[in-house]
Amino acid sequence: FLCDFIIKSIHDLIKVRQDIRLLIVGGGPSLEDYKHLVHQLDLDDYVIFTGPQPSTDVPSFYHASNCFVSPW
Repeated sequence: FLCDFIIKSIHDLIKVRQDIRLLIVGGGPSLEDYKHLVHQLDLDDYVIFTGPQPSTDVPSFYHASNCFVSPW
């Protein structure tokens, strides 16, 4: 699971840089599991969940980001 890997990687990255944030856009059947993992790893201040977004708004999230990763 790529999202699990990315969330766990943030846990390691914040030891080096605390000014990073992970923005997870969308929903899906694993969303609650990811939220639980974020909370379990004490990453609530570093990971932001937007929930499902209209497709017309998605480009705005790309432009607000320094890096884009898709699990598909």
